[in-house]
Amino acid sequence: MSFRERYKTIKELGRLQGLSSGGIELSKLDTDDLYRVLDEEPGLQNLILKLINWQREKEHEPLLECLPDALEEVRDRVVRSAAMGFSLAASNRSGICEGFDYDNFWSLSLARGVAAFSLSRELKVGNPEEVFVCAFLFRFGALVLAGTYPARYSEMIKEGFQGEASALLRREQVEFGIDHVQLSQALFEDLSFPREFNDTFRSFCVDSGQEGGLSSLIDSAERMAHLCVFESDNRAQRWRDLLDLRTGLNIETEEFTALGDTLIRRWWEWGDELRIPTQPTSILSLLDNIEEQEPEPGSLEDITHPQFVQGQRLRILAVDDDAMSVRMLQRQLELGGHEVYTATNGRDALQAVLQHSPHVVVADWVMPEMDGLDLCRALRRYEAGKHIFFLLLTGREEEEHMIEAFDAGVDDFETKPTRPRVLLARIRAAQRVLDLRRQIVLDHRLLREQLGRLNLLARKLRDTTVTDSLTELPNRRYAVRRMSEEWASCSRQGTDLSLLVLDIDNFKTVNDTLGHEMGDEVLKSFAEVLQSSSRRGEVACRFGGEEFVVICRDSDSAKAIQCAERIRKAVEESDLLKEHKLSLTTSIGVATRTPDVADVGELLRRADSAVYSAKHSGRNRCEVWSADNQ
Repeated sequence: MSFRERYKTIKELGRLQGLSSGGIELSKLDTDDLYRVLDEEPGLQNLILKLINWQREKEHEPLLECLPDALEEVRDRVVRSAAMGFSLAASNRSGICEGFDYDNFWSLSLARGVAAFSLSRELKVGNPEEVFVCAFLFRFGALVLAGTYPARYSEMIKEGFQGEASALLRREQVEFGIDHVQLSQALFEDLSFPREFNDTFRSFCVDSGQEGGLSSLIDSAERMAHLCVFESDNRAQRWRDLLDLRTGLNIETEEFTALGDTLIRRWWEWGDELRIPTQPTSILSLLDNIEEQEPEPGSLEDITHPQFVQGQRLRILAVDDDAMSVRMLQRQLELGGHEVYTATNGRDALQAVLQHSPHVVVADWVMPEMDGLDLCRALRRYEAGKHIFFLLLTGREEEEHMIEAFDAGVDDFETKPTRPRVLLARIRAAQRVLDLRRQIVLDHRLLREQLGRLNLLARKLRDTTVTDSLTELPNRRYAVRRMSEEWASCSRQGTDLSLLVLDIDNFKTVNDTLGHEMGDEVLKSFAEVLQSSSRRGEVACRFGGEEFVVICRDSDSAKAIQCAERIRKAVEESDLLKEHKLSLTTSIGVATRTPDVADVGELLRRADSAVYSAKHSGRNRCEVWSADNQ
């Protein structure tokens, strides 16, 4: 039986657990209906805009502030893929499989998605927004299998079959006749994700891994994600893994370091946005932990950033082709309390740099094979080499020679023969420079972290300006803006627009009898009933106090009355206050845009007048505005 047939059998038996109904529904909508749904989901809109703007930040393009602007800038399928991806993720944060670590699953998935986006942009492979979604949900099938066969999958995890290892895929094949990668492929085909997603799954091989293109990129992204998510005491191995990955991707060290920095920062930001745990205390030290390792001998690109802490003795490399001179130099520096290594020419010095990661290099200018200036230039070509303090020994004091040396990257001079006290004074000056450089790096890292937090706070602040904190419905500010937008839209297109104003009956009695805390619970429960009773094209908002509004797009008076009556019945049938021998009901006023309505303010006044009439007519009723109830 093929895996597609196996998937079909599981689906027909109704055993696909953890499958987001929201994602399925979105896949079945045409473009117009999809955008109508997104228009009613500000949270989902913000996530899609964030993903699109991430790419625009890199290209220094103006950021998009609303979904209509985005629709003019990107392909329809980018919006659709992102919408379905975020909907699937939002609906599957937990499950019934006891052995399955759901938090860790989503944390790793998010790190993989963020890494894949960064690599896609850096290597120009695929569309970064779509690559993010594909990598984010790449192992979604594992979560579905855990929900479909919770007991058996939990046993597999207890036996040690977990993570991304090929052993897990083989065991899944034996246990279920389908592995989680195949299940992901079948699910995404079912949900009409882009064809490139399915090509990626098809090229994934249990025995040999991914091969080329998007598959290779996602494989690399997963390796980067594991460096973020999983703690390891074997730091040297972690460093070697990262170097191997950089070499395989053919990315320069400086660019790769910047990419890694972006990964951990974005992982933390997106984790907060999606409410996915990202272990911020471990990720902030990830690059530091890597930089502290001493690499095995290799190429010059593999030298580490020489870390220096104020007051510690320095690691110094002394380089001179004269054996007597280098021994004297070593002796002078060791008397100053420093750890000294030696080399007799520039090429040996490069190997010594690889082995010892010195803080300072003291080198003679004139040497065979590679002189002091060429050694300095070689070091300065690499990121870690740029942070080594380079002291040049020379008998040349001509102006042109000194300018040439400074242009090559030399930090300081000392004349030969060296004067011990002056040499150690220059080393102390080097200590101060190294400490300042270290402080700049720390300040820069702290500034990046603070900027990330400020950006996050700014986004949260923007959300709070349009969201009611108690009911989590859009607030009055959003409602006023949305009513104006809908008014302008129906004016252009000649469509209908209606407005409902709802007021909770006898709400003061609830507060006086049961207290304000219970009153808040009533408001939250009323909002939940209102939200669940509203249908597509109906936007519910809290207008203030116990007053709510529902904006009904493409609704004439008859449709608006049906909506009002549906909500009124749902509220009446709720049982929140029955144990207190109180009933929860609402009075609703309905107003529809007609040629004699001058503006949206007049429409709101009519609906408000109608709800006032409904209350005076006995409450728990719907009233349509007419000239008689002014």
